[in-house]
Amino acid sequence: MKKHFTLLSLLISVYVYQLKAANDFVNEWTKKPNLPAEARHRAAGAMVGDKCYIGTGHYNANAVSEFLDWWEFDPSTNSWTQKADVPGIGRYGAYYFADAKKVFVGMGKSSWNFFNDFYSFDPITNTWTTLAPFPGGGRATGVSVYCKNKGYVGLGYGNGQPSDWWEYDIATDVWTMKPDFPGGGRLSPFWFTLNDRCYVGTGSHTQDMFEYDPTTNIWTPKANFPGGPRHEVAGFSFMGKGYAGTGLDAAGNDYKDFWVYDALTNVWDSANKFEGTARRYLVTMNNITQTKAYAGLGTNGINQSDFWEFGPFTVGVQNQEKQSVKINLYPNPIIDKGTFEIISESSASFIIEIYDNAARKVRTLENITSGKTAFDRVDLRDGIYFYSVKENNKSIYSGKVILQ
Repeated sequence: MKKHFTLLSLLISVYVYQLKAANDFVNEWTKKPNLPAEARHRAAGAMVGDKCYIGTGHYNANAVSEFLDWWEFDPSTNSWTQKADVPGIGRYGAYYFADAKKVFVGMGKSSWNFFNDFYSFDPITNTWTTLAPFPGGGRATGVSVYCKNKGYVGLGYGNGQPSDWWEYDIATDVWTMKPDFPGGGRLSPFWFTLNDRCYVGTGSHTQDMFEYDPTTNIWTPKANFPGGPRHEVAGFSFMGKGYAGTGLDAAGNDYKDFWVYDALTNVWDSANKFEGTARRYLVTMNNITQTKAYAGLGTNGINQSDFWEFGPFTVGVQNQEKQSVKINLYPNPIIDKGTFEIISESSASFIIEIYDNAARKVRTLENITSGKTAFDRVDLRDGIYFYSVKENNKSIYSGKVILQ
């Protein structure tokens, strides 16, 4: 049935369309080269500038497969380079964060011992420096986050499951105890930072989340993680929002979903699913400006070595990256049904993904070949949407579609 706009809704739609036309984007996962080392989980990873650093971890519970290697991924060359090993003994479940110049790594455990040692890595000199040991005792698989020029560390397990919270002053190499995490001790929660505040949630099959404000030194409960009680969930910050997802539930199910959190409204919403296999112990990282984010490794019973970038692809009628393939959509705006036309000389199969204005994937058309494919907007509300045409899991074209 033909839908009618009021004059007001039409004007609003035109205004939004014009306002966003120059910089519309949706976020998606893009495959990068695998880590050129043994697959693993419970690894450590962080970013300095636009480069990624990742290492340590273990291969299941095998004592001879606990790693201390350290790798750099350079997005500008799309390549990995091995760096100086992390000092000490191979470990997993280490604590880690980074500032604008260095990566900080320490603690964790081997099959026999928990560690409380702590180090910094300088990417320019490719050297490690021994720092003041963590005073809370040896432990693994807790929280470690960079916020307001300092590091914050807590939770995990070692001598029990403490709920403590510590501040590390990078400038003075001094640890200071802060108020305990109010949700109780737990293993493998997620964490991210937004607006100079730390967010910690889930872990040990919980779904609560709390905000820590370093300025007031106060914890505040926030909206629960909407994916249900989980363990070994991954989190990161990107473009002013917090993201959390994957992990394991109490029934032993691994997940690949992600959820996005808006600190201004204290509201969670669904985000694009992780494009790799469902898993736990996914290593996530973002740069300080929160304009770059990456994820990889982990396990679902099979250890992984893949690596992915999370970020925007710009949409617009000119975004035709592969000239041997032409894509048309008509009519546009669409009232009831539209037609995608793909003109290609190859016999390749394509995927068309439709996203709403909040970057949520709302429709997928699979196994598309050259020719015309009908698109029925049934159950999709009026508004501006975006589409991405993929070949071999890579976006080759993207555009905007208006539903009226």
